[in-house]
Amino acid sequence: MKTFTDKYLQWILLGLISCTMVILTIISEGYFGGADNINHYFISHYSFQYHLLFFDSWGRPSYTILSSPFAQFGFLSVKLLNVFFGMCTAFFAFLIAKRLDIKPSYLVIIFVVFTPIYCVDAADQSYRDPVRFDAGSCRISFFFAEIISPQL
Repeated sequence: MKTFTDKYLQWILLGLISCTMVILTIISEGYFGGADNINHYFISHYSFQYHLLFFDSWGRPSYTILSSPFAQFGFLSVKLLNVFFGMCTAFFAFLIAKRLDIKPSYLVIIFVVFTPIYCVDAADQSYRDPVRFDAGSCRISFFFAEIISPQL
């Protein structure tokens, strides 16, 4: 018989962390990652007007294809897309840990979400926001592709 931890804890963790990340992303006044993230956003945003941007190797064509529909709604939607990719990465990492019979497998969700690439503690960097998500970075989507590939 499955215990409460086996049945529901991963969903509670994913729900709480997702809500927290979405709220922090919405109320955040800035972003983390420098001009690189802004350039990825602009390439995604203007790719429908200038079709060659879909093939720009610096802009990472796979990321441009995935993020360009969201970039039409603004930088916030790209930031929320990266939150979605981060939460999906944590979920699939949990599934891999469960398949490998790692106990307690729900800790993998916490380890993935709070790695520095996803969640940056900006308290010591004199920013106004306490936690920032790597905003327009293509790395988060590539980590998602990396972690989902064993599941396919």
